[in-house]
Amino acid sequence: MHSSFSYSRAALFLTFAAVVISLVLSACGSGDPNASSDVTPPTSPSTNAPKAAAPIHPETTGHNDTAMKNQSFTLLDDRRMHLTQYLGQVVVLDFWATYCSPCVKEAPRLDSLQKQLGSQGLQVIGLNVGGDDDKPNIPKFVKEYSIGYTLAYPDPEMVKLYMADDDRIPQTFIFNRQGRMVNHFVGFDDETDAQMEQIVKASINETAN
Repeated sequence: MHSSFSYSRAALFLTFAAVVISLVLSACGSGDPNASSDVTPPTSPSTNAPKAAAPIHPETTGHNDTAMKNQSFTLLDDRRMHLTQYLGQVVVLDFWATYCSPCVKEAPRLDSLQKQLGSQGLQVIGLNVGGDDDKPNIPKFVKEYSIGYTLAYPDPEMVKLYMADDDRIPQTFIFNRQGRMVNHFVGFDDETDAQMEQIVKASINETAN
């Protein structure tokens, strides 16, 4: 009798442990599987902030051939700029936040493109859409990842124009020198990285010939 009782208690304990482990794994599984283990976003997004696009496969959307609009944004030093001031350059417009793991992975690659191709007419502009809670994290982010491309805060109208149909981040728009959108990416991984670099270089060479 005692042996049977002990066996039942052991079986009950194992069942309970299995349930707990299952719940823990389910919660962990909600994160970005592509994010490197050493990347820790500094904050969590507020309830109304855009959500990270991962885990999804990077995709292009039907925004191609859209003309560059005269939208406004504010640089980190409070200067006001208009997107059309960059006509004549190939523009990579990236909507991001510091808490977004794929955004964190994308930023050093965008910085590398800027350093490599800036002298040939590339301008990368990172537009932070993390909200007021994310603004204090930007200086630390810039220092940690040695970000040298332009960072700014977009006007609400600009966010609405480019992200009304899909508020996931990162979203990256590429414009040629004539201000025509040539591609739009949602999410970021190695495939996106390769495609983005190819399209940027093609846009530069297309107008350089």
